[in-house]
Amino acid sequence: MCFTSIMGEQLTDEDVYGKNRHFWEFTIVLIIIGLVGLMVLAGHYPLLVEDENEVLWGVIITTYSAFLIPGLWYRRKLIPYSYKTPTGFTTIAIVSLCVVPALFAMNLFIFFNGALDRTAPYDETYSVVEKYPSKHNLKVASDSGAVGFLKVTESYWLSVERGMKVTITLSPGFFNQPWVRSYK
Repeated sequence: MCFTSIMGEQLTDEDVYGKNRHFWEFTIVLIIIGLVGLMVLAGHYPLLVEDENEVLWGVIITTYSAFLIPGLWYRRKLIPYSYKTPTGFTTIAIVSLCVVPALFAMNLFIFFNGALDRTAPYDETYSVVEKYPSKHNLKVASDSGAVGFLKVTESYWLSVERGMKVTITLSPGFFNQPWVRSYK
């Protein structure tokens, strides 16, 4: 297969993919499968997502930055054919690729927050403030003023009305981020 660069030059497979094409294709497939699997595992320990969840945003931003800065610095080595493309396209590719490690870090954080948590759960009562039909989410508020979003099953979402009280069983979490064990 023959590719044409933006500058009009003919590129070979080796120019586009490098010498280790099959290794990189296999690695990318493994990364995608691993990310999907990790997202499924993290789904077993849902966080009670609050409006301002500083710790989770900190994990995402720190990881993104940790991969972005070296990625931009070494972009010519990361994308071997980048010398034949405009710098803006290479930069956009690196910026986009840094999302993958950030997603990994976020899901690892959520998974280990629940999986390593050995503390006793506790019940809290929340009032339903708003219902969001697209993903069966409830916006809930506690008496102390804490606001969070709770993903529920479709049948539960249909049975709840605004203003109703919801009892949520929470665990403090290994990283001190409360996660939902159950709701009723």
